[in-house]
Amino acid sequence: MIHETEAAGYDWSVAAAGAGERVALASNNAIGPQPIALQGWLEEGAATELLAMAGHDLPSLRIAARQPGFTAFELDGGRAAGNQWIADYVGNCYHKPCDAWSPDWNLTGAVQDIELFRLLVEDLGNSRRWPEWRAESEFKAVRDVSEASRR
Repeated sequence: MIHETEAAGYDWSVAAAGAGERVALASNNAIGPQPIALQGWLEEGAATELLAMAGHDLPSLRIAARQPGFTAFELDGGRAAGNQWIADYVGNCYHKPCDAWSPDWNLTGAVQDIELFRLLVEDLGNSRRWPEWRAESEFKAVRDVSEASRR
């Protein structure tokens, strides 16, 4: 799934910091819409870059996806290829001499993670909200005592 800010009506930071989307397939049967588990959710710029690296063009794919008969596809081996790359790296390079930075690494995902963390910290730091302990936590009573001083 690709998040498009204009179409969604809210920024990527809202989608990234949210509790997740609830997506269902439309259905004409008596059961109704069937929930699906998303395999991934990308910001539009990241999706454009990822598809370009795989030789695809997002605007062209959008047009093709509106046509009957369009089917989803995996990029260069899909999940199995990604899992194999991770297994090879961890098994052969992790914490070994070949475990070194490389200029061909794409750190876009790490940058997005850091940006999400920054947005969460900024939102919390600039708000009057405070994290809450669960009712059954032994720390809740301590937090409740200091509540007045935090408002």
